[in-house]
Amino acid sequence: MVSAIHAAQEQGLQAAHLWRRDSPLGCTLVFEDEVTGSRSCDFESLFEPIPELPPYDDRGQTVRLLYEEGTEYWHQGLRILDEVAHPCAVFQHHGPFTEQHLSGVEALVVLTSLNFPIRPAKKVELYQRYFSPQGHFKRILEEHGDLLDGRWLCIHLRTQVRTAFCVPEWDLDEMVQKALEITREIEFDRMIVFSDSEEARGEFIRRCSSQVPVRVLNWGNQGIWETMFLDFLAISKATLILSSGISSFSYEASLFGGGIPVFDMCQGLLVPT
Repeated sequence: MVSAIHAAQEQGLQAAHLWRRDSPLGCTLVFEDEVTGSRSCDFESLFEPIPELPPYDDRGQTVRLLYEEGTEYWHQGLRILDEVAHPCAVFQHHGPFTEQHLSGVEALVVLTSLNFPIRPAKKVELYQRYFSPQGHFKRILEEHGDLLDGRWLCIHLRTQVRTAFCVPEWDLDEMVQKALEITREIEFDRMIVFSDSEEARGEFIRRCSSQVPVRVLNWGNQGIWETMFLDFLAISKATLILSSGISSFSYEASLFGGGIPVFDMCQGLLVPT
């Protein structure tokens, strides 16, 4: 969506998004979890509405649809969209846009998070200008201000593999040693550990004997997508992020937070510019 706004601004187009409950694609995130059962999540469940990026209304807009995530799910969605849009030009895109790509286009629809390159500094600017979390998420973060304020090191341990990505293997002891090395060099009030695995998070805490307090956040009785989003927002408030491997989750959180430095165990120090 950030990329959609940027492309629209560059080309003088109206951007639109397909992430909504009544989309012809059913392009809504649906999670099954033990706390709340089956829950759906659309854009405005997370963020305040963005006038510059309204939902696509499929009422005659001319569209170019951008996608790179070649899973069967998206191919099926593209076929459905091709039947309902009026009209829809579908193409796969892997590089910077040119006038030729967007000639005669009136609306730009981005279906997936993988689209064209955009400079990190530009993403930071657009995140801060347009993306404001819904009020109840802000209130929950404020309730945890005692942990999220001050100088703290985020530890992000990723264990799950997405279909479109390969997450490199990483060693927990190396993560612990790197965290200790960083906290010896830089003063922090605390470390906060985030992970998609309770086991990995608990094992990191068990192995990390540091003078710097190691904490976790308890979001209470939240569903899985609320918990994920709160983790994302919390990470965006860190002073430095130590990431176990190539992960758009912690990297995008760093951009959302204004360009927080990330030490990635696979890529080294990343300073968004």
